[in-house]
Amino acid sequence: MRHVFQPMSDSANASNASNVIGVLNGSNIGTADDKPVGVSAHYDTYDISPGVNDNGSGMAALLEVARLLTDQHKKGFRRNNTIIFVAFDLEESSYAGSKQFKEGWLNPWTNRSYGKAASSITLQGIIVMDTVMAYNESNDTQRLPPGISVLFPTVKRSIESNGKRGDFIVNIYRKDKDSLLGKNFTSAWKKLSKLRIEELPLPFSNVTEMENKSLHNLLRSDHRSLWADDIPAIFLSDSAEYRGANEGCYHKTCDNITTMITDSNLKFLSTTTDAIVETLNTLAIQYCATPHAGRRSVRDLVALESTDFCKVNFNTTPKHGTSGCHPVIPESVRLTMVLATIIGIYL
Repeated sequence: MRHVFQPMSDSANASNASNVIGVLNGSNIGTADDKPVGVSAHYDTYDISPGVNDNGSGMAALLEVARLLTDQHKKGFRRNNTIIFVAFDLEESSYAGSKQFKEGWLNPWTNRSYGKAASSITLQGIIVMDTVMAYNESNDTQRLPPGISVLFPTVKRSIESNGKRGDFIVNIYRKDKDSLLGKNFTSAWKKLSKLRIEELPLPFSNVTEMENKSLHNLLRSDHRSLWADDIPAIFLSDSAEYRGANEGCYHKTCDNITTMITDSNLKFLSTTTDAIVETLNTLAIQYCATPHAGRRSVRDLVALESTDFCKVNFNTTPKHGTSGCHPVIPESVRLTMVLATIIGIYL
């Protein structure tokens, strides 16, 4: 669905714009038990830039996450909690799309979907992706934004002891507001990959306070608007112009396919995608709705593997009160699909 909005006066774009939003209903939809969780990326780019990393990478991951989750849904997996997918418009124009999100779409949608239960709904948070593709294993390819060294000395030591390599994802969240989402993502990343991750759990909740402490470099995407509207969110990034090729290509013409499409970059992007799928399935509480319980014969296994039903745990008798089905670790994102998605969006 499209959330059409009129940009604010501080936006460079005076015409109507639109966020693009999808919802995968959980079994708790419409009730006070639902705890929605979301994932987002912005789909606009800087005026002179092809935007392959900023933010074709985030959009490719967002679309692939949506494809994987809906494909699992078709195969019999369901979730208790609802999942929201958001492609924000005009991030490059003072975060205009995300500034309009709560009042323009989230609150009206909640009221329509939950009625009297709307005031009881707990939004677990939204994952925000922006520049999540750059990966560099060479020494001295990672710089630190101002303020990080003082606020996070352990992160500074970790990066320096690793040769200042740009080989990690950055997970930024507020310690007292976003830890559930932040820690679940870190756990999923470590479960699925040996690639590095650096957590930056901010000891501040108020956006103005962060800006007063010169932490604006940690607020440069749509999570800033969500935090200002008291919506839990985490920010995933490769650190943009503070890393490798990004340093010379951020908001430039060389943020293009030739520069950004490499095997290592695509593998890095696929890890982010899979970790988000794992995080969303955990927080949405994935379960198998297909009633195949108990032990199965080899013949049953072959038959089931050839259908669209969710997989069965053939090794153990199901626990009391369960269907016998078990979740599967999300499949790795297809690198060719990521490439095709980026090319399709930006060409």
